[in-house]
Order: sequence, then C-alpha cells, then structure tokens
Amino acid sequence: FSLLAIVGGAIAGSLLFWLGTWSNRQSSDFIGRQEMRPAIQQLTSKIAEFAIFGIAFLLLMNIMGINLSTLAVLGGAIGVGLGFGLQKIASNFISGVLDAPEKPDCELRGFGDSGIDFVVEFWVNGIDDGKNKYTSDVLFLIWNALRDNDIEIPYPHRVVEIKGNLPT
Repeated sequence: FSLLAIVGGAIAGSLLFWLGTWSNRQSSDFIGRQEMRPAIQQLTSKIAEFAIFGIAFLLLMNIMGINLSTLAVLGGAIGVGLGFGLQKIASNFISGVLDAPEKPDCELRGFGDSGIDFVVEFWVNGIDDGKNKYTSDVLFLIWNALRDNDIEIPYPHRVVEIKGNLPT
C-alpha cells in the first residue's frame, strides 16, 4: 500500500458509497410504490440494498488494487454458512408470508400457584416489527377486557407465622 493508493481509495470509497446510498434510496422508493405485501417489500428492499453495497465494496477493492480472487474462497465459505443459516427463512418465504393469517389464539398452558397460565398468540404484518412491538398493546387490551368484565387477577397471599413471643 502507498499513500497515493490510500488517498485514492478513500476518495473512490466516498464517491462509491455516496452513490450507493443514493441508488439505495431510489430503489427503496421504487419498491415501495409496487403492489406487494409489506413483508415482501421490505425483503426486496433489503436484498437490493445488500446487492448495491456489495457491488460498491467489490468495485472499491478492485480500484484499490486488492486481488479479488483471494476473497473468492472467503466469500464461498461465508456463502455456505449463510445458506445453512437462512434455510428456515427461505423455506418460510417460498411456502408463503400468510395472506389471511389465523385469528388470535388463546391457549391454556398450565396451572400456577395462584392462577391459570394462558398464552395468547397473534399475527402482525412486517418483517421489521420486532419481537415485542405489539405485545404491550395486546396485553393492555386483555387487561382492559378483564377489568371491564370484573375479572380479577389473583395475587399470591402469604401467611407469616411468628413462633415465640414478640419482643417488647
């Protein structure tokens, strides 16, 4: 590496990644205008973003004079790892993101010390919703429904027994 190669790489990298950001924004806007389910739109947008920045990275490596054939072995190993890791996601995608998901479901899971354990399952659209994004809203709906129907949640009661005389 020389100072000229590093400066040239920094300038080329800045230009390539600025161009990548612009083209990613354009492709996301284009995909957002298409008639697709939200999960498919987000997945397509992420694939386009990965492709755009992957190409920009490869171009930058080529401009800086780094031999890309050495990256081929590493890329192959990473590809195999990703392939195994993404098997379940790919099978779910191919078999279908549901058109008409089932209604919310409430299941009896067990009996606790002071109550009955239920689990509520529900579906939401979107791939980036996060694990607990809607959980609080659903729990508040359940809490309000229980309160409106005068159903109380039993809390454990403990009895404290003191042996001997109390200190005076």
